[in-house]
Amino acid sequence: MRMISKKLVIIGAGPVGSYLSIKLKQIGFDDFIILEARDSIGGILRYLKHVDLFHPDTGERIKAFEFLSWLRDEMSRLDVEALTETTAIDIKKGFKIICVNPVNGVMVINAEKVIVATGGKEVNQYDLRIVGSRPAGVFTALLAVKLMDIFGKRIGRNVVIYGHNELVRETIIRAKEMGSNIKYIVTNIPSKEISEEIKKIADEEGIEILDNFIVSRIYGLKRLAGIEVRSLNTTESQKIECDTLVLSHGFMPDLTIINKVGAEIDFNKLEPKRNEYFETTIKNLFVAGLAAQRKIFLEEIFDGTQRLLDRLRTS
Repeated sequence: MRMISKKLVIIGAGPVGSYLSIKLKQIGFDDFIILEARDSIGGILRYLKHVDLFHPDTGERIKAFEFLSWLRDEMSRLDVEALTETTAIDIKKGFKIICVNPVNGVMVINAEKVIVATGGKEVNQYDLRIVGSRPAGVFTALLAVKLMDIFGKRIGRNVVIYGHNELVRETIIRAKEMGSNIKYIVTNIPSKEISEEIKKIADEEGIEILDNFIVSRIYGLKRLAGIEVRSLNTTESQKIECDTLVLSHGFMPDLTIINKVGAEIDFNKLEPKRNEYFETTIKNLFVAGLAAQRKIFLEEIFDGTQRLLDRLRTS
C-alpha cells in the first residue's frame, strides 16, 4: 500500500478543482495533489461543444471546450501534480484519504486540508416532483449529451426539453444533428427571464416555448408516450405526445464524500453546511463548485472560489 503526505488534497479535477489547482500554483502553494476518478481532467467540460462560460479570471465569454484547453495547458505548464483514474473512496479521521488507482492499487494520502470538488448530480424527475410511471426516454440534459456523444445516435424521435439553463441549447443542437424533432421547450420561468440564447435557437429552429409551465406528469409503459404540462398562472393544462423528455434544471451537490467524513448537511437545501470561506463544519475541510451548492447555471460554478483561495493563503 502506497502512503504519501500532502499539505492539501483536492478531490475532483473538474472545472473548479482544476482551476483551484492553477490558482494555488500561481500564489506559490505547491504542496498539494489533485485526484480525478476519470482518465482525464475537465469533468462536464469534456462533453460540451456549444456552451459558453465566463472565464473566472478575465470575465470574458469563452467556449467550454476552449476553457478546458486552457485548464489543461496551465496545469501542464505549472506542473500540477494530478492523479487521474484515482477514486477517493473514504476520508478517515485526521484526513487520511483512502483511494484506489489501477497502477498503485490502494493508496493512503495524509493531508492537513482537503477541498472536495467532486461536482454534483443533475436534478432529476424525482427532485422535480414529476409524478407518473418510470418509462425509458426520460433523461437529464448532461446524460443525454453524453449518450449522443458516446454512441452517435439520437436519444428519441420527438423530444421535449424541460428547463432553461445552458444545456438546453447544447441539447437542441446535438439532438437536431442526430435527427430528433424538438417539439417544445417547457420552462417554469416567465418569458422575460429566459436567456436570449434559448430564445434565439428556439426561433431559428421553430421550437415553441411554453413559459411559466411545469411538467406535472409523465405517461408511458416501456417507453415514454407523453407528458402533462400545467400553467403556473392559470388552470390550463395540456398533454403533449413525445417519446423523450430531457430535464435541464441544473445540479445538486454530490454529498457522498461529505457524508462519509461526517460534515453537517443542510437538509433543506441539500447542501453541505459551510461558512463564507466554503469551509464545512469540519475544520480545514472545504467544498467548492457544484459540490458546495445547488446551481442551475454552469456560469455560476466558480462562485466563492476567490474567498476559498483567500482562506488558504492566510491559514
